[in-house]
Amino acid sequence: PGLTLECTIEFQPDEWRYYYDCIRINCPGDENLIVPIHGSPIMSTKEFPRNYTFPLTAVGQKNCQVFPLRCMAPIDFEYELAYIQPHPAFFIHPMSGIVPANSEVEVTVTFAPFEFQTASMSVQLNISQFNAKPIVCNFIGTSKPGILKEAVAPQIVETEES
Repeated sequence: PGLTLECTIEFQPDEWRYYYDCIRINCPGDENLIVPIHGSPIMSTKEFPRNYTFPLTAVGQKNCQVFPLRCMAPIDFEYELAYIQPHPAFFIHPMSGIVPANSEVEVTVTFAPFEFQTASMSVQLNISQFNAKPIVCNFIGTSKPGILKEAVAPQIVETEES
């Protein structure tokens, strides 16, 4: 009790599959410890945002952003997006599917405000891989009065000067 030993395990697989092994620790007496070790291919989720803020968007307009889900392994992975905190100004497509081996799938998130507001939505990304932890993604979008006027004003000034 109270004794710790830190060790590093190096794992170099020779093929794309699930691996299992264990470390057996012989202890004095009748009790021995078995520490399970698992290894399996995983899908990269680095490029899927944990937080994303849309640029200012005018009421009645929409702003779309595409986020890739990439798989660098020669194995297909299923994914699913589930709403934690939905908001009617946001749309996601597709909500579920398969990321093909050595390929990617594009998930499109659209912010389309229907009133002046700051809207937020939270979704959870679940991937069908061993020991995967869900990823929570927060999206924020804002619409305020005068956005279209600010966008059009420089064009009007240019037209009057020419």
